Amino acid sequence: MHKKLTIFLLLLLITSALAQVPDVVFRTLDYKNVHLRDYIGEPRLLRPDAPRYGMVLVFFRTDDPSLESWFDDLNYLIKESKTAKRKFFYIALDQNVDVLKTFRQSRKLSAPLYMDVFNVCAGLLEKVPGTLTSGPGIVIYQPDGNLVEKFDPYQNFQKDHLKSVISRLP
Repeated sequence: MHKKLTIFLLLLLITSALAQVPDVVFRTLDYKNVHLRDYIGEPRLLRPDAPRYGMVLVFFRTDDPSLESWFDDLNYLIKESKTAKRKFFYIALDQNVDVLKTFRQSRKLSAPLYMDVFNVCAGLLEKVPGTLTSGPGIVIYQPDGNLVEKFDPYQNFQKDHLKSVISRLP
């Protein structure tokens, strides 16, 4: 019995170590946590039959001085790129829920809006916290958790390339 348990725990550890996507957490504007692993990657121990999605994470600041130059075009691209097997998330680096609720109400967002209260942006984009100040950072994952590409920061002239990368997702 101990041998089987040891083998199971060893397999669990190896599977977790080989997972490509980190288990990162975002927070809704209602203060509920959302785990990225609920959508992509391995291991699937708790929900083995749950669907997996191509994932596009858009990190940004609502006080970004360049927001007006890129937001509407990117929002439209997200709207046009949605499929049943792709998920898009806006993840604001802002921590003020009232500011984010006002932002959400003032725009027709093509994706849900979350807060980056755990500095996920810094880890995924490999940046010093607080340095994403001009343009969004975008991270794209395959359903299996493999990183497809990072845009850090995304600029409007990269729109065709971003569209091409997204089209490679299921």
